[in-house]
Amino acid sequence: MNRKVKYALLGAVSLSVCALVFPLNAQAKTTITSEDVTYEIQEAMYEGETEIVITGDKHTVQGLNLSSENGVSITFDANASITGSIYGNSMSNITISGGNWTETDFNLQSSSGVTIKNATFSGGEQLLFNTVENLTFDNVTITNTSKGLKLYNCKNASLNKVNVQQTTNDNGILIQGGSASIKDSKVEKSYWVGVCLTSKANVTISGSTISNNGKRPGNSDAHAAGVGVYTGSKLTVIKSTLNSNKGCGIAANGKKGDAVSVTVKGCTISKNKDHGIGGRPYATINVDKYGKKRSVFNNNTNYGVMYHSNCKGSVKNSDFSKNGMCGIDVNESSSVTKISNCTFTKNKQHGILVFTKSSVGTIEKCTFTGHKNSMSAGVVAGTGATIKNIKNCKFKKNGFAIRIDPGGKVKKQSKNKVSK
Repeated sequence: MNRKVKYALLGAVSLSVCALVFPLNAQAKTTITSEDVTYEIQEAMYEGETEIVITGDKHTVQGLNLSSENGVSITFDANASITGSIYGNSMSNITISGGNWTETDFNLQSSSGVTIKNATFSGGEQLLFNTVENLTFDNVTITNTSKGLKLYNCKNASLNKVNVQQTTNDNGILIQGGSASIKDSKVEKSYWVGVCLTSKANVTISGSTISNNGKRPGNSDAHAAGVGVYTGSKLTVIKSTLNSNKGCGIAANGKKGDAVSVTVKGCTISKNKDHGIGGRPYATINVDKYGKKRSVFNNNTNYGVMYHSNCKGSVKNSDFSKNGMCGIDVNESSSVTKISNCTFTKNKQHGILVFTKSSVGTIEKCTFTGHKNSMSAGVVAGTGATIKNIKNCKFKKNGFAIRIDPGGKVKKQSKNKVSK
C-alpha cells in the first residue's frame, strides 16, 4: 500500500536552540494499487482513513464489510474493472464512486447518507438497499442483472441519471415503502415492471423515459407495465415519456381501504400494448399539463386513460389520439369530476366512454374529431352512466357528437358546436 501521509505544524516552540515540528499522526487519505483490494480497504478504514483511492484497471472486492463505518469515501478509476460484493449495516455518509462492476452484488441495510456515483454495474443478482435513509444514485448504469435495483423502506432516496437496462428475471427498480425521486433517468427492457411501487411507497419521476418493459413471454397488463403502482402507493410523473411497454404505460392497482394515487403532468404516454394509464381497482388518477407542456396519449392498444372499478380523478389539458379503443373510459362505479381543455382525435371507438354505474361531472372546452364509425361518438353516456354537463365543446366528423344509450343520462348540454 502506498500511503501519502500529511504532516501539519502542531506548534512551534521558541527556544534559544531550535524550533520543533511534530508530525500529525492521523492519515486522512490512502492510495491502493493492488488487484485484490478487500483487505487493504478494510485495514485503511480500521486505521481511520476517510478518503480511499484505488488506482489501476482491474480489482477484486470480495465480501467488503462497511458495517458501522462513518464518513468514508472509496473511489475507483472511472474505467476500472471490478468484481465482488459489498455488504454492511449501520453506516453513515459513505460514498462509492467509479468503476465498471461486473457480477457484483450490493446489500446495504439500516444506514444513512449512502452515495453511489459515476459507476456501471452489469451482471450479478441485484443491488439491494434496506432501510437506508438519504440514499443517492448519481450517474449510474445497471444492466443485465437478475433482479435489478431494490429499495426497501428507504426514505428520501434520490436517483439521478440512472440507467437501468435489461433486468433478466424481475422488475427494473422495486421501491417497497419509503420515498424516492427518479430524475433524468431511463428504465428499459425489464423482465417485469420497469418501476414497481408497493407498500405505500411515495415516488416522483421527472424527465425520464420508461420504455419496452415487461419482456417476459406471455406477460401482459399490470405485470408488464412501465410503472406499476400497488398497495397504497403514490406516484407523481412529470415531463416523462412512457412508451412501448408490453402492458400499460402506468398500471394503477389498489384495493378497498388501500387505494393508490397517480398524478401525471406534461407526459407523453404512447404505443403501450394495453392502456396508457390503466386504473383498476381503487385508484385516483389526475392528469394535467406541466407549465406549457400538455400530456399526450396516443397509439395505445386499448384506452388512453381507463378508470375502472371504483376509480376517480380528473383530466385536463391533454391530447388523446389514435388509441385502439377510447381516449378515456370511465366504467364500473368510477367517477371523474372534470374533463377539460382536451382534444380527442381519431380514437378507434369513442373520444370518451362513460358506462355502468359511473359518472362524469363536467366535460368542457374539449374538441372531438374523426371518430367516424357509424356507432362511434365524441362522447358516449352508456347504460347506467351519468354525465352532469357537457359545455363549450366542439364536435367534427364523428359518427355521433353525443350518444346517449338507453339507461344513460346527460343532464345538461350548453354552447356546444357540431359540424360535419
